[in-house]
Amino acid sequence: MARPSFWTALGTVTLVVGGALYYFVAERPPALAPAMSSAAATPPARKPVTVEARAVAVSTVTDDLLAIGSLEPNESVVVSPEIAGRIARIGFAEGDPVAAGDVLAELDDTILRAELSKARSDLTLAQANHQRAMRWQAAARARCASATRRSPSSRSSRRTSRSPRRGWTRP
Repeated sequence: MARPSFWTALGTVTLVVGGALYYFVAERPPALAPAMSSAAATPPARKPVTVEARAVAVSTVTDDLLAIGSLEPNESVVVSPEIAGRIARIGFAEGDPVAAGDVLAELDDTILRAELSKARSDLTLAQANHQRAMRWQAAARARCASATRRSPSSRSSRRTSRSPRRGWTRP
């Protein structure tokens, strides 16, 4: 039992002595610090700085800056047509200012005019087919009306079949 208490006492003494040394060396309060001599209190002399002086004169100052980098615009707009097509004319040059409503590009209208012509011819054909169908419908209604007007006696005469030519029948 004597040994563990010896090691405990030795460790405690070591910690107390180490703490006291740290306090007096690194964290020394000003009241305990030795008085500094007047020679130690003055900072070391610095080397003098050389300065160039000129008379004041009025002149132009230019702000030139030479730099390497990339420029990005504050604002950009993507312009695209509402329909697809080949561009016939561009109404501006790169970097030109434009106002709202200015024509920026015109598309080639050759294909659009051809499509319009085809649509008109398709309409004419559809109107002709409609008129023909109406005539056929009127003729069919007339045939139906004449068939319903036939008397029952005319239908009864059709109960028998007659030979269209003269000849013999086969068994």
